Amino acid sequence: MGGNNKPVILKTKFSYPMADAVNELLPETVRKLGERYSDVSKNARDLKFEAAEVDITRFNCGEYKARSPHLVDREVYLFHDATVEGGYRPNDFVALATVLDDSLRNAEPKRITHVVPHVPYQRQDKEHEEHESVTAKRVMRYCFYDPESPIPTRMFTFDMHNPDIARFVPYRVKELYASPIFIQRFKDINCALIAPDANAAKRLEAVAARAGNKGMAIVYKTRSKDGRSKSLGLMGAENLEDIDVAVTIDDMIDTGGSNVGAIDLIRSKAPAVKIVAAATHGVFSYDHNGKISAEERLRKSGISVVVTDAVRRPQMYLAQNADWLEVESLAPILAEAIARRELGLEVSEMFR
Repeated sequence: MGGNNKPVILKTKFSYPMADAVNELLPETVRKLGERYSDVSKNARDLKFEAAEVDITRFNCGEYKARSPHLVDREVYLFHDATVEGGYRPNDFVALATVLDDSLRNAEPKRITHVVPHVPYQRQDKEHEEHESVTAKRVMRYCFYDPESPIPTRMFTFDMHNPDIARFVPYRVKELYASPIFIQRFKDINCALIAPDANAAKRLEAVAARAGNKGMAIVYKTRSKDGRSKSLGLMGAENLEDIDVAVTIDDMIDTGGSNVGAIDLIRSKAPAVKIVAAATHGVFSYDHNGKISAEERLRKSGISVVVTDAVRRPQMYLAQNADWLEVESLAPILAEAIARRELGLEVSEMFR
């Protein structure tokens, strides 16, 4: 591999769509940043990236093996994907992330940045009952870090379920946000933004302001021990008057149960408005009985859903669900974050 000072965009056979999209956007992104910030213009002209791939083998027994290319003293951005072997498989992701990290450290790069748009197990972030597992801590600490390795480690991820999860680890976690996508999409629409629960409300305030001081409403609900929620009411329902669209924005859509509960509340207050559910992470799993899929539930609800490709779906899946689902790419945000990091510019400025 030539040009040993070039940062490396490192992909796998699972993460190649996002990695390839970012790699394609990087030259133009760097050029624009160089024009915008005169103090980094020379560095921007000199900054070039290189693409490479980790070879992954899966044995018949189910074990993974990874082999990294030659990366000694290189700045490496390793792209992960929660879609493994064609579907969303968090347990396979955990095993594969651990194997990839070990292989990468054996290649002795200068620094590792794990690019993980979606980190599974984030909702297991504390003991809700005595002696429960706090799996988010284990995943963050042991899949992407080795305390015996001297190689500095960072992570880029999106819209964490609980940002305090970053405190579990001794490396830097930079949380990125899909909010610029939603702001751009909804800023010119006569709409109100709905927070599906109180935890989402604070984050949504900034989105509402940047989208043109949109009106807000907040769903308040209860949640049972097994994770099922029940929507009880809508605070700020007066903001649903004289709008065309009501947009719920959350970090994740899993079974779709919370969304359907919010939909019922919205329709009881404003039956004529169109409803859009937006989220960064479209997990789309079955309900607690394993009988009704999120896809079936959301399609029957009659709403439109917009998610990002933080959880990637195959093209066949997207075609089969195109009547209700749209997917926005995170690649432009990741390309700018990586370019800013390499040029010494503040990443957080992207979200102000």
